[in-house]
Formats: sequence, structure tokens, C-alpha cells
Amino acid sequence: MISTLCINTLYETVYNGEATTLTKGTVVYVSGSQGANPKVYRADAADSNKMPVVYIVSENISTASTGRGITLGQIDGIDLTGYPAGTPVYVAEGGGWTSTRPTGSNTTIQFLGLVTKTGNGGKGLVLNPGPVVLPNLQTDYIWKGNGS
Repeated sequence: MISTLCINTLYETVYNGEATTLTKGTVVYVSGSQGANPKVYRADAADSNKMPVVYIVSENISTASTGRGITLGQIDGIDLTGYPAGTPVYVAEGGGWTSTRPTGSNTTIQFLGLVTKTGNGGKGLVLNPGPVVLPNLQTDYIWKGNGS
């Protein structure tokens, strides 16, 4: 008999470095560590010091406590009312996430995943392809590389 193992979501234990509770669905970046756990804070696409997102919090995590952060997989039980299935989700300017791709020359764009079930109790697929450090381009500008 062949048995199979199906893993839907990859988690890592994270430490809340914020002065307030991180709620389920919060997008967070890493800055430092507490013991063996990465110390996480709320991300903001408009502040390069608060990027890139590494995890999406999968449960409420009290200040100075550990909990689980999603690196890849599914998140469920969040309010996705108004977001149809298939909607792409990005890190938002000012923090959180949005279905509108951020704009602005000082904004970091990071795709997080897709909505898979709309409504209260919605679900999303966390794809989090990793950091994107290129900002949006200003009108009439182009990228020019220098090999480094």
C-alpha cells in the first residue's frame, strides 16, 4: 500500500515584535530574531524599511509572543467580501493588503497570492514569490542596468 502525504500550507513559528497584537491575515516583514524565531512587524509597501513581506500571520499573535506565519499555502477564515475568486492580492501602501496593484515611484510592489473563496470566511492562496525590490517607474523613465 502506498501512502501519500498532502501538505496544504507551510508555516514557520514567528515572534511578534510589535507593541500590539498581530491579527490573522496581517502581512509582516522580518527584522531580527528572538531566540530561534524571526521577529516580525507589520509591512508597508510605501516604506522600503518595512518590506519585503515574508509571512502572512495565520492566527492572532499577542505582543512578545510566538505564533505561526504562512510562507506558502492556504489561509482561510478571513473576510474577503467584495473580492471575487481569482483576484490577485498585493502588499498595500500604508500596510495590509489590497487587490489594487500599488503605484507611485517610492512604492515596492509585492504580489502575495490569489483569492480562492469570496465572502466572510473567505480563503486565499498564499503564493508569496518573495521580495520584489524594484519600485514603480515614474512616467517617461526606463530601467537601465549596470551589471550589479
